[in-house]
Amino acid sequence: MGLDMGIISENDKKNKKKLLLDYLYTNLKSHNLWAYKYLFCEFLALINIFGNAVKMFSSFKIDFKLSSKFQVRFSSWIYSLMVPF
Repeated sequence: MGLDMGIISENDKKNKKKLLLDYLYTNLKSHNLWAYKYLFCEFLALINIFGNAVKMFSSFKIDFKLSSKFQVRFSSWIYSLMVPF
């Protein structure tokens, strides 16, 4: 709209601000349905993440307990390969 220019008359600046504020005021609550749909989809995605985590932990409970020592040994072995002597 030209409000970022440094050299502009005060009258033009007031008119452009008024035009911008009128537009924002008339369209103030016209996007509520879109926002509710977006929040609902984000909530479903969050439920999906937690559901997948619970399902994985419940199905691999024994493997996580048994493999934790192996993972620590393996990661320390990989680290020892990367560190120069």
